Amino acid sequence: MNAYVNKIKELVMPLLESQVIDLVDLHIQRDRNKIILKLLVDKPTGGISLQECVKLNEEIGQVLENQDFIQESFVLEVSSPGLDRPLMTIKDFIRATGKDVIMFLKEKIQEKIELSGKIISAKDNVVVIEFEGEQIEIPLEKINKAKYIF
Repeated sequence: MNAYVNKIKELVMPLLESQVIDLVDLHIQRDRNKIILKLLVDKPTGGISLQECVKLNEEIGQVLENQDFIQESFVLEVSSPGLDRPLMTIKDFIRATGKDVIMFLKEKIQEKIELSGKIISAKDNVVVIEFEGEQIEIPLEKINKAKYIF
C-alpha cells in the first residue's frame, strides 16, 4: 500500500498545488475486491467547500485513471478533513489561526498540562495561543493532542 500512497501523492500534488490546496491526509484501505482511496484536502487558510471537493474528485479521478497504475477497481473519496479532526501539523495550526482550541501537552508549560484558548499564530513549528489573557509559545513537539473547541 505504501507504493500506492507514494505514487498517488506524486500524481496529485501538482494538481493540488496549482489550485493552492493542501493534502491533509491520504488513507488507503482494501474492501473486498476494491481499493478505497480517501484524500482529505483543505485550503491553507481552511474552509474548502463541497463543490471544490467534488471538482477535485473528478480531476484526481481522471489523473489516476489516465495513469492506469492501479490495476484493481478503486473508489476515490475527496473530502474536507472536518472540524472535529485533531490538529497535528503546523499547517493544521495555521488553518486554525483565530480559532479556539484545546491542547493536551506532553509536559507542563506554565504549570499546565492542558491549555485552551485562541490560536494567535503558527510558524516555524511553534504555536502561539492566547491563554488567560497572555500569549504563550508552544513548540509543536510538546503538543500531544489538540482540537477545535465548538
